[in-house]
Amino acid sequence: MTVPRVNEVPRSAGPTVMRFEVAMTAADLQRLAPLLPGGGRIRLEPMSASLEQPGGQRWQITLSNPRLRTLGRLSLAIADVQIEMTGYSQAEIQRFLERFHLVFRKGGG
Repeated sequence: MTVPRVNEVPRSAGPTVMRFEVAMTAADLQRLAPLLPGGGRIRLEPMSASLEQPGGQRWQITLSNPRLRTLGRLSLAIADVQIEMTGYSQAEIQRFLERFHLVFRKGGG
């Protein structure tokens, strides 16, 4: 059995894809994506944000067209989001998701 050295973190061979609903609009994505890891190098498109790193790691966030969800007098824009991450360890993916949810949460926590 081979034990990886500290700098040899096991990484997924193919992309890891996660999908969920978020209270977010395309404007939110454009405004807040630079707060995610990689900040200034993020490529922004109308409905997506992505980052390609020198070592081959890559993430992409794609947003669906938002729909309105009404709860009493409160209306929220709800969209489906897909996050695709390639070349990251499970621990790195977890840290990215924690940061994503922190950046995009509503209501001040």
